[in-house]
Amino acid sequence: MPAADALFVLLAAIVLDAYAGAPLWRRRWHWQPLIVIDRLAARCAEKLDRESRDPRTLRFRGGAAAAALVGLGALGGLALEAGAARHPVLWLPVLIVFTGLVDQRESADALRRLGRAIAVGNRPGAEAALARLSMRDPVHLDRFGMARVGIEALTRRLSRRWMAPVLYAAIGGVAGIVGYWLIDGLAAAGGGPFGAVPRKLRRIAHWLPDRLTGLVLAASASLSGRGAAFSGLPDATGTDWPASATADALGVSLAGPRHYAGRTVDAPWIGRGRPQAGPNDIVAALGLHRLAVALVSLAVAAAGLVRLV
Repeated sequence: MPAADALFVLLAAIVLDAYAGAPLWRRRWHWQPLIVIDRLAARCAEKLDRESRDPRTLRFRGGAAAAALVGLGALGGLALEAGAARHPVLWLPVLIVFTGLVDQRESADALRRLGRAIAVGNRPGAEAALARLSMRDPVHLDRFGMARVGIEALTRRLSRRWMAPVLYAAIGGVAGIVGYWLIDGLAAAGGGPFGAVPRKLRRIAHWLPDRLTGLVLAASASLSGRGAAFSGLPDATGTDWPASATADALGVSLAGPRHYAGRTVDAPWIGRGRPQAGPNDIVAALGLHRLAVALVSLAVAAAGLVRLV
C-alpha cells in the first residue's frame, strides 16, 4: 500500500473532482494524463496489430504489449513517488496524475442534464446529454428508456471510471492507477486476437471494483432510508451489482430488452420494480451516487490516517 502522503493526495484529487469537475480540462489540455495514456495505447496497437500476422502471434504481441506498458507505467509511478518522498514539491505532479485519472463529476453532470431535459420534454437536449454517458443510439428509446440507460451508465461509469481508479491508486499509488488505465486503453484500442489478453486483463481488473461499487451503493441506499438494496446482489452477476443495487434502491427495473435497428436483444431486467424511470429517479440516483462517493472518500481518509499511526 502506498504511503499516507499518497493516500491524502488521492483524497485531494477526489475532492477536486467532486467540486470542480474535470479540473484538468480533459478535452482541451493536450497533455492531460488520460489523453496521453489513450494515445500511447492506440499508438502501440497501431504498430503491433498487423492483419498479416497469424492470430497466435497477435495474441502474444497483445500480451507482451500489456506487460511492457504496465511495467513501464509502474516504474514511472514508483520513481515519481520515491522522488516525492524526498522532494515534497513532486507531490504536485502526483496530484495532477490522480486528478486527471479520477472522474465521476463529469458523468453526474451529464445525467443531471439528461434529467432536466426529460422533465421539460427537450428531446434533442436529452439525446445530447445521453451521448455523454452512453454509446446507445437513442432513436429507439422513449423518455423512460433514456432515463433507464442514463442511470445504468452512471452506475457503470462510477465503477469503471471512478471506483476502479481510486481502488488501484489506494493499493498501488501512481503505478496502480496508471497501470489500470493502460490496460483499459490497450483493450479498447486493440481489436481481434491482439486485444484478447488486454481485454481479459481488463475484465479481471473490473472484478473487484464492480462488486465494491454495488456494495457501496447498497450501503448508501440503506443509509438514506431507501430499503434493503443488498437483497438483489446475490442474484446478479458481478458486473451488474452497481445497477442491481441502484435499481432496488429506486424501486425500478434497469436494463431489459434492447431495441436496435433491425433487431432486438432480449436482455434480462435488473431489479424487480417498475420499468418507467423518470426525472425523479434520476435525482434519486444522483443522491445515491454522491453518498457513495462520500463513503469511499471517508474510507480513503481513514486508510491515510491508519498509515500515519
